[in-house]
Amino acid sequence: MTVAANPIDRPTRDLSGLAHRMKCARISLDLTQEELAERLGIARQTMTSYEKGHTDPPASLLAQLCEDYSIDPVWLLLGHQPPLMISPGGGGYSGFPGKGE
Repeated sequence: MTVAANPIDRPTRDLSGLAHRMKCARISLDLTQEELAERLGIARQTMTSYEKGHTDPPASLLAQLCEDYSIDPVWLLLGHQPPLMISPGGGGYSGFPGKGE
């Protein structure tokens, strides 16, 4: 019996999932590529390259995107819908697109 290889072990990565989720997040924020790029301090062409999966976005940019816009990093990176979490003190729940507030 053979065991399927772990997709993380592949020498190349398919960023189309991350690229698609970056675009979905931007659209859900009702921002154009130009507006989000300006807010993140990058060129619009760079944002286009990230959303098309042509370039890897740096971890610092992904962290900034998640923090500034309350996007769940697990969803952005892996596509997993996080479970609803009751925040400490019963102040609400968190889930995509962001933290409970």
